[in-house]
Amino acid sequence: FAERKLGVLRPVRVIRRAGGVVLWTLPCMLVQAVCIVLPGRLKVTFARFYWAMACRLLGVGVRVIGAPASAGGRPVVFVSNHSSWLDVPVLGGRIDACFVSKDEVGQWPIVGTVARLGRTIFVSRQRQATGRERDMMRERLAAGDNLLLFPEGTTSDGSRVLPFRSSFFAIAEGPDAPLIQ
Repeated sequence: FAERKLGVLRPVRVIRRAGGVVLWTLPCMLVQAVCIVLPGRLKVTFARFYWAMACRLLGVGVRVIGAPASAGGRPVVFVSNHSSWLDVPVLGGRIDACFVSKDEVGQWPIVGTVARLGRTIFVSRQRQATGRERDMMRERLAAGDNLLLFPEGTTSDGSRVLPFRSSFFAIAEGPDAPLIQ
């Protein structure tokens, strides 16, 4: 009986958590829109706060092991494999960085708007656009932003690492590439 009761309650819990995230997201979109036009790092700090609260509302506990990465005041490019849709709120809530995402995400309802408000860089992953997309990422780094990218270009079940899309690493190529250590 108890097992059947849990099975009935699970959809209710999912709806409650999803509803909480939606109710949290709507006013945060307005706040972030204001933060973007203001000078300073508030746009970065608020985006991180938004994602951390989204994790809490979803019931996702995050445990951080180790110290935050730093490059002596220089921007950092974080690289992660992409196992599930939870990667975005978990990493977004812990790392001060702009995501690099496939351009299709920018067309998704609500999610695309949230991504643009988070100052996501959208890439098409087409060979003819690689130079322009590389330049956009370099401009962000030059402005002091950290970047977070998923070089596999898609999600996986997490049991293995998928092939990396080399175009994501174009920011590190060429004579005018930023200093990487």
